[in-house]
Amino acid sequence: MNEAKLSDEQWAVIEPLLPPQPRTGRRREHDREVLNSLVYRLATGARYRDLPRTAEYAPRTTPTTDSKRGLKRGVRARIWQELLSLVERDGKLDLSKGSLDGSFVPAKRGVSKSTMDAKAKVQL
Repeated sequence: MNEAKLSDEQWAVIEPLLPPQPRTGRRREHDREVLNSLVYRLATGARYRDLPRTAEYAPRTTPTTDSKRGLKRGVRARIWQELLSLVERDGKLDLSKGSLDGSFVPAKRGVSKSTMDAKAKVQL
């Protein structure tokens, strides 16, 4: 299987979008490796604990921790917006068509009492 990871060109676009290292406290490590881990998970559907144990991927617990921190700080949203604007600028983004997936909409459980009463009256 072809390993899913960021190319040098992709990393050159994403790296400037990451927040600077903190001046005090614990420094972030493995930025590229964490993103490689996320790309691998999205491409393969693997769990973090099933990541390949190579230098290109972060240690097992690092992606989860860094991903949660980055999500809180809006890092992922900033990267996503920048990548979308680059694709749109190159004329490769077609927004004339789209789809909406409603599979996340919760289904109603059961029916209301008034509906049941109305059905009961009809059956009599």
